[in-house]
Amino acid sequence: MNAAATLALCPDVTDRQKLTSSVVLVVDDSRAVHLMVRRILEDLGIRSLLSAEDGEEGLALATSHVPDLVISDYEMEPMNGICLVSALRGSPAKSINKIPVIMLTGQTGREVRQKAIDAGVNDVLLKPIKPKALTALVLRLLGASGPG
Repeated sequence: MNAAATLALCPDVTDRQKLTSSVVLVVDDSRAVHLMVRRILEDLGIRSLLSAEDGEEGLALATSHVPDLVISDYEMEPMNGICLVSALRGSPAKSINKIPVIMLTGQTGREVRQKAIDAGVNDVLLKPIKPKALTALVLRLLGASGPG
């Protein structure tokens, strides 16, 4: 999706400001996923991106920077996405335990999705990532309206 198409999704100036001021943390052990997600987020106007390669690094960044959204892989070592989300949700700090989380996974089983939901993710997105699907989730979770 290019910048013009993204602006069509967010015609409201307030929505664009919300997106450009948002901080998003991407936690994934795949460089290719990081690059793809970064491109999608930058097309939305999000410029403040944090990156981590595993759940431990992601948790440290989330607690020190308090992002507006976390996009995390399900399967990583040494700390996987489920443990990361559980740690975020278990934090006594409301600014940490309320951060919206999108879980990315290549596993299609119902049990994987249920584990993620039970851990406290806001939504699960299957890999390979579909840009329109990720864009819609990011807009919804950051409180920016879409078309219409």
